[in-house]
Amino acid sequence: MSDAEANSNEEEYFESYADLEVHKLMLADSVRNEAYRTAICDNPDIFNGKTVLDVGTGTGFLAILCAKAGATKVYAVEASDMAELATINVHENEVVDKVQVVQSRVEDVELPEKVDIIISEWMGFYLLHESMLDSVIFARDKFLKPEGLMYPYKCILYSAPSYSPDLFEFWGNISGVQMNTIGQLYRTKYTGKPEIMELDPNNILSKPVEVYQFNTKDVQLNDLNNISKNVYSECIKNGHVNGISLWFDVFFHASNKSDIILSTAPVSSPSQLTHWKQTVIVLPTEKAVVKTENVHYKLFISKNESNPRHYNIELSFLDSDESNTMESETVVDKKKEEFKKHHNADSDYDEYNSSSDD
Repeated sequence: MSDAEANSNEEEYFESYADLEVHKLMLADSVRNEAYRTAICDNPDIFNGKTVLDVGTGTGFLAILCAKAGATKVYAVEASDMAELATINVHENEVVDKVQVVQSRVEDVELPEKVDIIISEWMGFYLLHESMLDSVIFARDKFLKPEGLMYPYKCILYSAPSYSPDLFEFWGNISGVQMNTIGQLYRTKYTGKPEIMELDPNNILSKPVEVYQFNTKDVQLNDLNNISKNVYSECIKNGHVNGISLWFDVFFHASNKSDIILSTAPVSSPSQLTHWKQTVIVLPTEKAVVKTENVHYKLFISKNESNPRHYNIELSFLDSDESNTMESETVVDKKKEEFKKHHNADSDYDEYNSSSDD
């Protein structure tokens, strides 16, 4: 990728965060907001008297919370023009003596001191989309004290086979008329990219399997370039599989109590749903499964060479007879039905960009 292309991608990315609709989407996510508020404001002994760096402050939401929790200095870095509104919000919340908004890419910032805490809401769809974590890692390596804390500090990506009835059942009976062939053509539209959708927890057909876990205090950029996982799942009920789903949890330190967890797992109540929802890799065909049946597949998630803010997702089904080698790098059985699905770098779900603080 040329320097001109890279610069263009960066400009488009930051311009998207100057759109108030993007920030409204995130600020309307009460599950997300409360997780961060609880992690910050219910743990004032962690933030009191500390220096904080907020990477991608957006409207300044997290920076203001940190100041209210007792931080003496918060550097709120924002590359987009939203920095101007963040400054207004800082004044409106009367924390101008504590919060300094800096309009810049964090990679270009110079701070007068090291910080005690780095906080950011960098997570994208399936955790990694948009690669904002790269900027957080840069900030960590340059600005965080050796004993400093990262918020969030632990991240886990999960996967499970799933069923999404809403996409295809419609075509089976339209006022008594069957249109299954058209339904199959419609399905091909969805096998061109991952879909962001709300899954009913009753349509998750196995226990979730951990695809990848890392700690933001020590993860390196190279660790995020290519992620490969053989997923060995066992169905916990009879049903149909027409997708492979992904979601994530992130964890925050808390004082003398259990971690605060922000989960994007499927939920039964709309009030528990986050704006990330779940990412579903839609399969070209549907398969009936029974309880205890194995669904084995390999996920390969890699950074897109033409746009490093995007990832490619490749899915291949594995031979179910290889369940006794769960910890090994099993070779895909080419004689079995195989489905490979790549995320299109120009996917239209970028309209729903999900990282940057808010």
